[in-house]
Amino acid sequence: MEQMEFRFKLPGKRLHGKKTVCGVVGSGNLEVIIDENITEETLFTIQTAVDHYKTVWKMVIEDFVKQYQPVGLLFTLNDNGATPAVVLLRLGQALDEFQGNHKPGSNYEELDARERIQAIFDENSFQEWLADENHYSPYLAALNLPAQADDGIVIGSASLQKNKVLVASQQKDFMGGGVGEIHGAKLTGLFKAAIASQVKAVVLLIDSGGVRLHEANAGEIAISETIRALFEARQHGITTIGIICGKNGAFGGMGIISACLDYLIINEGGRIGVSGPEVIQAVAGTNAFNAQDRALVWRVYGGKTRYLQGIAPCYVGKDVAEIRAQLIISLDKKVPINLNSIKQKHTLLKKRLQDTQGFQEEGAYLNHVEPKYAPTIFDMKDQEFIKAAKTIKKKLE
Repeated sequence: MEQMEFRFKLPGKRLHGKKTVCGVVGSGNLEVIIDENITEETLFTIQTAVDHYKTVWKMVIEDFVKQYQPVGLLFTLNDNGATPAVVLLRLGQALDEFQGNHKPGSNYEELDARERIQAIFDENSFQEWLADENHYSPYLAALNLPAQADDGIVIGSASLQKNKVLVASQQKDFMGGGVGEIHGAKLTGLFKAAIASQVKAVVLLIDSGGVRLHEANAGEIAISETIRALFEARQHGITTIGIICGKNGAFGGMGIISACLDYLIINEGGRIGVSGPEVIQAVAGTNAFNAQDRALVWRVYGGKTRYLQGIAPCYVGKDVAEIRAQLIISLDKKVPINLNSIKQKHTLLKKRLQDTQGFQEEGAYLNHVEPKYAPTIFDMKDQEFIKAAKTIKKKLE
């Protein structure tokens, strides 16, 4: 890891705006944080995973400063091997957002953690917690790996149709949304804060492959602490909701957490599981699971399968407006935690095990119980699928 600073005294008026975080510390990418400096000096602080390129960095930063004249701003760059072109692109995007010129798109899968919050919840209602503090993972630094200031998760309070909620949104491109000690602590703290403030709901925008291998023990402990806090929140009458509509889905510890929530919203791209296909293949071989067979992966873990199984009660498309509408409805989908509700769930699980005995994946099972839809259901468009799925689920009740 290498750190460097570049300072500029620029003429003209100081720029003003809202603290902005743009990009993510993914492979070939970087995180850019912009805030107003306490002086008129423009300062760039850079931490990069690629050493010995200070001369190149100097040229790139000077080009950016010459073009945009960012007077009186403080830039923090956390880099994981971005090319000069990507650095300039991210700096320009971040400055646009800082000045209020950026609006997120409507495709949920393409948005980053903060953009998803901005798009789904009431306008300008989100208040990010710990935004003025940097919480870099100490474990990653010890392994000489680039870290991210928010450790891959954004938390805070927001309103949803004027209902106060707490929200956590995982950064899909930072270590696959992986949970480490700090990441998990922020999740745990969110549920504890929900109890203290008695909000309507806690909403998790889940997009994670599970616990980071780099800090596995700490991550596993964090998951268990989050689960305990989650159930305490539910016991206090707080609705807990998960949105699983991102490319990483909800695997490992986050897959377990998703099963503990009151209600799940999923789309075709979302997946839910504990052990992922690559893990199963690595341990048991391709005869047990061919992870390269993408159609098989989605028939086992995918959003359509999880909706058909009743694991995720709500299936949506990619549009944030549709997700928001279903999220508003889900605020009243609280499930009581008592002996009766647990027995009901056990009965459903027992029935599923009995009904699917001998079938290794949903496609084979559907071919047996509903051959009319089995050949085409996983290729259907969203609305056509929902209609067919409701017919199938009603028949299998």
